[in-house]
Amino acid sequence: MRRTILLTFILACLFVQSKAQLKPARIFGDRMVLQRNQPIPVWGTAEKNTKVDVHFNGQHMNVRSDAQGNWKLFLNPMKEGGPYNMIIESGRETVSYTDVMMGEVWVCSGQSNMELTLNNALGFKNEQKVARAQPVRQFHVPDRISLVPETDLAGGEWVQADTNTVGSFTAVGYFFAKKLAKELNITVGLINSSWGGHYG
Repeated sequence: MRRTILLTFILACLFVQSKAQLKPARIFGDRMVLQRNQPIPVWGTAEKNTKVDVHFNGQHMNVRSDAQGNWKLFLNPMKEGGPYNMIIESGRETVSYTDVMMGEVWVCSGQSNMELTLNNALGFKNEQKVARAQPVRQFHVPDRISLVPETDLAGGEWVQADTNTVGSFTAVGYFFAKKLAKELNITVGLINSSWGGHYG
């Protein structure tokens, strides 16, 4: 009986601790691309009423989380460049991201025409050979249905285009990003939020 009570207490403590964790929004991660020449929003959750510090390329901003643990701040605009590191701290917790680039960020949204991946498009083999040289990255938003508004994504990560990854990129988005990156000489980040129509 005492062992059961002790186990329940430990699990309860772990649950409370996990709820209080510093958690930037899922869109932030290693290899991410942030929009140049615009204020840079950074947000997430932490323990309620707690100071959150963000360090990025010489900038240091802080904000205090609200009564629900939500926080958001804006870093000053930056020109294109990188790679940089971003460090987010709250209390004893630290989250860090590496290989962060400032560039152009575009949302790719639509149905099957935007969802079509490069490995199913004409010219894939040729693009696969040169993908590593392209300053193009993608964040694929997972398909998810919800009957109520959600405060964060269910998953996803930033992926650098290379021989092994570019096949999963949106084909339309990739060719657009490749052309834009060449013309502007910057890194282009794609947020792929497309979902094709499926019929039963």
